[in-house]
Amino acid sequence: NNYHSSEITMETHNQEPLELNNGVYTFGGVNLLELLADDDPDHKTPLYIYDLGIVKRQAQRLIDAIPWENKKLLFAMKQNFNPSIIQAVHRLGYGIDAVSVNEIKWSIECGVSPDEILFTGNNMTDDEMREAVKLGIRLNIDSLSRLIKYGTAYPGTKVFVRINPDIVA
Repeated sequence: NNYHSSEITMETHNQEPLELNNGVYTFGGVNLLELLADDDPDHKTPLYIYDLGIVKRQAQRLIDAIPWENKKLLFAMKQNFNPSIIQAVHRLGYGIDAVSVNEIKWSIECGVSPDEILFTGNNMTDDEMREAVKLGIRLNIDSLSRLIKYGTAYPGTKVFVRINPDIVA
């Protein structure tokens, strides 16, 4: 499979991020055709370009919209694992909601402290549970059987419990 993609993260500082001028699309003043036409091996298609300014403004708007003083918002890493975005939202005070051990490890590589990561592993395995605990990660458990296994293996430790009322599985 020769599928490759690349990502570019830039901050447009309040200018229009995507513009069409004389038949040429630019993003933050950068000609997109030139990005795709150059020989840089980091510029493959599809090309994902993120405006970090917009990401930060929207993340801050969400923080500001919740009136409680004592709050901790978590960025769902499954939506985007671009390191620049993870680092930007983390600098704003967000933690990470990870759904796999690989996401946990990537979050730590991006500079997020283990105590700011929550592991919500659907159908979490025993190995995933042990690895997350070994890395110092808090767990969000969504089944009684997993809660019993966790309590047996790690008595007296803190855990989050996810409850889905009226859900029949």
